[in-house]
Amino acid sequence: MKAMTHVKITGTAWKWLRDHSFTRRCLSGDASWEEFARANEGEREAIETARLVARQARLNDYRPARGDLERLWARVEESVRARRRSRRVFAVSAAVMFLSCCAAGVALLRGTLADAGDDYLLVGSAVEEAREIVLLTGNAGVIEVDNDALITCDAGGVTTSRRDGVEPRRVTVPRACPGNRLVVPLGRRAVVVLSDGTRAWVGPGSTLHFPLDFGTGERAVRAEGEVYVEVARDVARPFRVETPRLAVDATGTRFAVVARAGEEEHFVVLVEGSVRVSTGEESVALLPGQRLVVHGERRVVEEVDAREYISWKDGFLLFKGETMQEVLQRLGRYYNVSIACSRKVAGKRIAGKLVLFEEIERVMETFSLLYDVDCSVKSGTVVIDER
Repeated sequence: MKAMTHVKITGTAWKWLRDHSFTRRCLSGDASWEEFARANEGEREAIETARLVARQARLNDYRPARGDLERLWARVEESVRARRRSRRVFAVSAAVMFLSCCAAGVALLRGTLADAGDDYLLVGSAVEEAREIVLLTGNAGVIEVDNDALITCDAGGVTTSRRDGVEPRRVTVPRACPGNRLVVPLGRRAVVVLSDGTRAWVGPGSTLHFPLDFGTGERAVRAEGEVYVEVARDVARPFRVETPRLAVDATGTRFAVVARAGEEEHFVVLVEGSVRVSTGEESVALLPGQRLVVHGERRVVEEVDAREYISWKDGFLLFKGETMQEVLQRLGRYYNVSIACSRKVAGKRIAGKLVLFEEIERVMETFSLLYDVDCSVKSGTVVIDER
C-alpha cells in the first residue's frame, strides 16, 4: 500500500468528503471527473483535495463491487479522522529513547527553542544512554536482566523471570557475596525477591545493594534512587534499608524510600505497619500514611496519600494537586526522555491517574487530551505547550 500524501483538508473539502455520492464516484473509478469539475468550477481545488484523500483510502487498485462501497466509505471516514487527529496527537520518534547525554539534549533544545527565550523549562532529562538492567555479583560477573523482570535470590544464586512467559533463567553463584548490586537505569524497572521473602520494587535510575542470602544474620540492604519494599515479617530480625542520609528499620511492613543522588529532598513513605527512621542521631516512628522528609538539616513528618508514591509499581501514576512540572519530571525519569514545558503551564496543578503504557507516545497522547496541552517533539525533546 502506498504511503499517504499529506495534504491540507479545507472546510469545503470536508463538505465533499461527507457527500456519499461524491465518495462513491471516487471509489468506483467514475471517469467523468472533468465534466464534474467544470460543473463545480468554483470549488475545483477542494474537489481535487477531497478526491485525493478518498482515493488514498482504497486498499488496492481494484474496481470495487457496489456492495463493498459502504465498507470503503467507512475506511475513508477513518482516514479523514486520522488526519484531523494528527494535528494534535503526539508522535515521538524512537530516537528520543536513545539520547546519549543530558548536555546534548539541552543543547538541541536551546537551539530549537532559541526564539522562545526563557519561556520553557527543561523539566525532565535523558541523562544517560539507554541500556539494560544488570546484576553485578561476586562470582558470576555481570548478569543482564530484562525490563520488568522478577529476580529471585537464594543461597545458590539467582533466577530471572520475564512477564511474557519465557522460561526462567537460572544463574548459579557458588559463594554468596555481600557486594551484589542491581543497577536499574532510567526507563527501566525490576522486582527482587530476597532470600527471606522480602520483595523490593526497584524504580528507574536506582541501585540496590544486597546479599544473595541473609542466612541467620541481619537483614540489611542499601538503596539509592527509588525503592518500594514489602518486608517479610520476622520480629527477631528487623529489616533495614540504608541510604546515604537515612536508615529505615522494620519487622514486617510496606514502605517506599526515595533517595536520589543530586536531589536535596530524601524521604520515606509508610504504606502499612510501622517503621523507625534514623537520620544521624535522631530517629522517628512513622504511622501508615505518613511521610518523613529530610532536606538538609530539616526533618518534617506530614500526612500523605501513600498510593501516590507507589502507584508506579502497578503501571500508573496517581497524583493530586501536583504541578505539571512535577508530573512531567516523573515521566521523564520513568521513560528516560528529555521534556521541556512552557512556563505558562508548568505551574498548573493537576490531578488524575495516568496509565504508564509501554510506549510513551500513548502516554503523551493521553496527557495531551486530559490536561488540554499540546505535545510535540523538537530535536529529540518532548515539548509541552499550552493549547
